[in-house]
Amino acid sequence: MPGDAEKWVKSCQHCAVNGRLEKPTPMKRTVVPRTAWETIALDFNGPYAKFGGIYILVIVDYRSRYLIARPVKSTSFEVTKQVLEEIFDKEGFPESMKSDNGPPFNGEDYKQYCHERGIKTIFSTPFFPQQNGLVENYMKVINKSMAIAVSTGSDYNEELQAAIRAHNSASHTVTKVPPEEIMRGRRIKRGLPLFDRGQTNHDDDALNKRDREMKLKAKEREDIRRGARKCQLKPGDTVIIERQLRSKGISRFGTQRYTVMEERNGNLLLTDDDGRTLKRHVSQTKKVSEWRDQPRSTGRSHQEDKNNKPLERAVRDRRSPKYLQDFVRNFDTIKHWHK
Repeated sequence: MPGDAEKWVKSCQHCAVNGRLEKPTPMKRTVVPRTAWETIALDFNGPYAKFGGIYILVIVDYRSRYLIARPVKSTSFEVTKQVLEEIFDKEGFPESMKSDNGPPFNGEDYKQYCHERGIKTIFSTPFFPQQNGLVENYMKVINKSMAIAVSTGSDYNEELQAAIRAHNSASHTVTKVPPEEIMRGRRIKRGLPLFDRGQTNHDDDALNKRDREMKLKAKEREDIRRGARKCQLKPGDTVIIERQLRSKGISRFGTQRYTVMEERNGNLLLTDDDGRTLKRHVSQTKKVSEWRDQPRSTGRSHQEDKNNKPLERAVRDRRSPKYLQDFVRNFDTIKHWHK
């Protein structure tokens, strides 16, 4: 009976599409690159309606945490290419670039551009920005500077670049070294006097150790907070996926069913009945069973046989407890006396 009840509940389409997401998988931490500008992450932030709908292309170096931000009027590949060419003229080509699957990174032009320059492209799972968390984290700095420009009425580009300089010139909480010193390999003079203009003498081994320790601490904390566990889905399972845009009163999941074709550390390759494929993270899905065809019967208090006669349930014999016999007898006596 418990098994039948569980199967009955899991086969309810209405319960499934309004149910909970699958648990996320434990975080997988990346190893800090050996040198600066070896691996970079990039993403767009915006649009900012207060400033004519502009976007900001944000680029972060994985080792130094060196931050670059450029306002652009659109997210087209041609505009993105112009900004990247300007930056690469100064810094050179990185070995790899990590981005999401939004425009313009999901087009063939971007892939061809990177291929011609020997840049390896790394993409996060669609609609799962946590996998590009380094650059996503710096959106706070960008948004704060733009909000200050709105409240003070100042030039947004000046506020933006001032915030970027402040970040790059301050000692980072993880590396304990200003990002610009790791990036340039020398001390850079800002507002304060600089007594030593020589090369920075930070310890690369100590930097690597601090980076690894901080990432492991953050991983342990976040895995506990999110209730992370090993992915329970396997190829052949059927899932439904979370809606990306929904208003109140709309179910969390769509009714379209997908089959898991491949699973890698929580990253799923899914296919539908028409052969279309898409990628999602396990935390955006829910495992489901076959929907039951007939609605659940309301049921009645009595069952009926073939002749439509109610079948009464067996009733057990009821007896008063022995320790209450005197009480019952006395109660009968009192009733008789009152009569």
